Parts: sequence; structure tokens; C-alpha cells
Amino acid sequence: MPAMRSDFDNFYRSKETFEVKILDNTLHAVHIDKGCADLQVTFRNLTSKPVTLTWGTPYIKNKNGIELSRHNVYGLDEYVGADFTLYLSPHSEKFGYLYVGFSSSTSVRLDLDEDGITEQTFTFELVIGDTMDSQYTATVKNSRVFAQGDFLWKVRLKS
Repeated sequence: MPAMRSDFDNFYRSKETFEVKILDNTLHAVHIDKGCADLQVTFRNLTSKPVTLTWGTPYIKNKNGIELSRHNVYGLDEYVGADFTLYLSPHSEKFGYLYVGFSSSTSVRLDLDEDGITEQTFTFELVIGDTMDSQYTATVKNSRVFAQGDFLWKVRLKS
């Protein structure tokens, strides 16, 4: 049976994707004034329709896949807060540092030392969603967390 134009349109649309990728396997908790860490990411809209991201949740898991912490997304390259949205036009890419919530309690849960580091490695999983209720996920293993400043006050108190 010959293919119709709508068949070809469906073939083309099925190859369109939206990609989320974590580029750096280190979470930097250095924005104490905003209570945030940053993580280098890229979002690639390889579809013919615009995509507006409206929420995100990065998870930090141990080597056994057990969730140690989860965080909120507060902006890309700038702190926006709870009103995070990111518009991507068709066939476009945005690259930058994702601002995610971080606290002194997180430093304790991740077993950071007084210098803000740990020998442990983690798995980062970023789940991000859009206005159409689609979810996109990126995962990177053998990741690290680095913290400095007042993010470590509970670690120091514990020591």
C-alpha cells in the first residue's frame, strides 16, 4: 500500500525529540546568597514545535540508587525562583548552569566534610517537565558534589 503524505508526516514527527543532558558531573553549591547550587546542562528542542519548561527536580542518589536528596529548579544562568520557566523555540538549544536549591542539611545528608567535599560518588537524575505534561530525564553517574561557605555550617557543627 503506498504511503500517504500524513504517513510521512508521522514518520518525521516520530523522529523529533527533546533532549536534556547533564554536561558536568559536579554540582557546585556556591551560591549561598540564593540557597542554590549549579549544574551545567543543555536542553535541545529538536522538534518543529516550541517547548516551554515549567518545572524540574534534580535527584541525588547513592551508588545503590537510593535517593539522598531532591531539589527544586530556580533558573538557567540566573536565579528566577519558584516562577522558573524556560522557552525553547523549534530546533533550538539552550546551554548553561541550572540553579537548584541546596541547603546546609543537604551537605550533611551527602556526607560532605568540613572542606565541602566527599569521597563518595553519586548519580544525578534530572527530571524536567513542560506545559504539555511531558517529562524529560537525564542521568549521569560517578558524579560529585562540592560545597563552600555557609552551606557547611551544620557539617562543622556535627564535627
